[in-house]
Amino acid sequence: SVGRLGYGEPGGAPELRGALAGYLRRARGVDCEPERILITHGSQQAVDLVGRVLVDPGDRIGLEEPHYSGFRFALGAFGAEPVPIPVDEDGLVVDALATRGPLRGVCVTPSHQFPTGSVLSLERRLALLAWAERENAFVLEDDYDGEYRYEGRPVPSLQGLDRGGRVLYVGTASKILFPSLRIGWLVVPDSLARPFELAKAYADTGGASLEQRVLAEFIEAGHLERHVRRSRTRNARRREALERAVATHLGGVARLSGTRAGLHGLLWMPELPATREADFRRACERRGVGLYPLRPYYARLPEQAGFLLGYAALSEQDIEAGIARTAKVLASF
Repeated sequence: SVGRLGYGEPGGAPELRGALAGYLRRARGVDCEPERILITHGSQQAVDLVGRVLVDPGDRIGLEEPHYSGFRFALGAFGAEPVPIPVDEDGLVVDALATRGPLRGVCVTPSHQFPTGSVLSLERRLALLAWAERENAFVLEDDYDGEYRYEGRPVPSLQGLDRGGRVLYVGTASKILFPSLRIGWLVVPDSLARPFELAKAYADTGGASLEQRVLAEFIEAGHLERHVRRSRTRNARRREALERAVATHLGGVARLSGTRAGLHGLLWMPELPATREADFRRACERRGVGLYPLRPYYARLPEQAGFLLGYAALSEQDIEAGIARTAKVLASF
């Protein structure tokens, strides 16, 4: 109708907020109502809104080490001081929070830690929520790659375990559909729904509502969940191809980690200093292979080189060829 051609609600099209509430409950165990969901321009705007509403200059914010640099850039723009918190094979080392002094909040990627790929254990999820309640702090949960898990039981969102209203949940269509759609979402505690909606209105007066209504219809018809199931099956085969190729061509000289979930693996090269990551990336690029160095995601220089290997957009044959070329570059380095 002509009425739909005007400005929409700042929080997003009601149709999409309603459809997402149902989808997030079913797929990720998120406890939410449509009124607590804000539709954003991707996940990065959601992080920006958290900074606008909850962060004051000088506030100390815990960041995973290594971490998604978008957290650091967005919250740093509001004067926040980043505080690195170590990560291991079970995700954020929650016990380390007690050694870092007062924190206003912490940003985490518990479903598939970016960039290491570790998954935050249930024990640590509960400990993190207890810490946030005790310290009157917020937890920003970026459910990065949450739909893609290949081993073990599905891990529900951290937000779904939260009983104290401490978690702000961020999601995006970029990984389950495509980035140019520029649709993300932020689920906030009930007590913060109004302040966040006002902040969204001041920021952009609302998003592109036509695309939002199309996505709502896509979800309501069941297409999104069928698409995610198909993608998970396809990506599982590509993940297996990556693991085979690394074992065949790089066994003994490199180690692949973080592939239990998500759309990338992390290739560690113990004999290559982190200071040479850029040189190695350029050498691989000349062979037609794209690698993403790990160093930019650290606040401090890591001891060894590491590279992100995204596989979701590649065929199994291309994955095999790319790892074979990478092995040849490493052998000559």
